[in-house]
Amino acid sequence: MRDCQQILGPDHPRTVRIRDDLATMYEAAGQFERAISLHARALWDSERILGVGHPVTLTCRNNLAYAYESAGDLDRAFSLYEQTLLDRERLLGLDHPSTLVSCNNLAGLYQAKGEIGKAVSLYKRTLGDRERFLGADHPDTLISLNNLAGAYRAAGNLVRAVRLYERGLDECGRVLGKEHATTLGVWRNLADTYGMIGRWREAFMTLEEAVKVSKKAYGAEHPITQGLLERRDAISRMGVFWVGGDH
Repeated sequence: MRDCQQILGPDHPRTVRIRDDLATMYEAAGQFERAISLHARALWDSERILGVGHPVTLTCRNNLAYAYESAGDLDRAFSLYEQTLLDRERLLGLDHPSTLVSCNNLAGLYQAKGEIGKAVSLYKRTLGDRERFLGADHPDTLISLNNLAGAYRAAGNLVRAVRLYERGLDECGRVLGKEHATTLGVWRNLADTYGMIGRWREAFMTLEEAVKVSKKAYGAEHPITQGLLERRDAISRMGVFWVGGDH
C-alpha cells in the first residue's frame, strides 16, 4: 500500500482499489473497525476522484456495507446496500452482474434483520434474473438457488426449502462437481432441513455421502470434512432411535 502511494500517488485509481482490497483483508481477519475505516476512506477517495456513479465507487460502497454487516451494524449496512442497488440499476442496468450481486446482498441483509418475507421476495427476483441473464448453470445462479432455499427454511416453509435444496444439489453436482465446496454446502443444508422435518434417516445418509466425497477430495482433516463429520454425528445422536437399528 505504501509503495503504491509513493509510486502512483494517493489519488491514483489503482491506489484506491488497493486500499479497498486491504480493507477486505482486515475484514477477513476479523478486524472490523480497521476494515470499516479503510473501506470508508476508499469510498470517499473514489467518489472524489472517479465520481459517485463510477463502477469502482459502487463496488467500494458495496464493500463498506458488507463490512458493516459483518460487524453487526445492520442499519448502516442496509442504507448502503439499498443505495448501491438503486444506483447500479440506474447506471448499469437490471441485468448487470453487479446489480444482481446487490440484489443478493440486500436480500441477505433482510434475512439477517428477520424480515424474511422481503428476503424471500428479493431472493426470488435475484434467482429469476440470474437464470435469465446468466443462465441456469452459472455459479451465481446456483448460489441464488441455495439462498432462496435458506430463506424459505427461515420462513418455516420446509417442504419448499427441501425441494429447492434437492434441486440445487443435483444442479451443483452436475455443473460444479460433487466435490465442490458449494455442492458440499448444499448437501449439508439439505441434510439439516431433512432433520428439521424429522426425516432423520435421509439426513444421516445425505451427510454420510457428503463425508465420503469430501474425504476423497480434501482429506479427513480438512475443515470442510470435519464440519460434515460433526454434523453427521450430531444428526446420528438426534436420530438415535433409528440409527441403532433396534426398530
